[in-house]
Amino acid sequence: MVNQYLSITETSEYLKISVNYLYKLTSKRKIPFYNPTGGKLLFKVDELDEWVERTRCTPLYELSKKGGKA
Repeated sequence: MVNQYLSITETSEYLKISVNYLYKLTSKRKIPFYNPTGGKLLFKVDELDEWVERTRCTPLYELSKKGGKA
């Protein structure tokens, strides 16, 4: 599969978050991105998907099944 790169606007639409919030995430380096020209930011779709998966919060019913605490 060829890596697809998205612009900041495309990434904002893909993740359904504002461009301003996306810039905040990049400035804090909380989301993977590329900056090959020192200006325009690029994002890989597969890395965005992985980032979303890593930020999953476990619901209480799953914690109770595992004997965990909330």
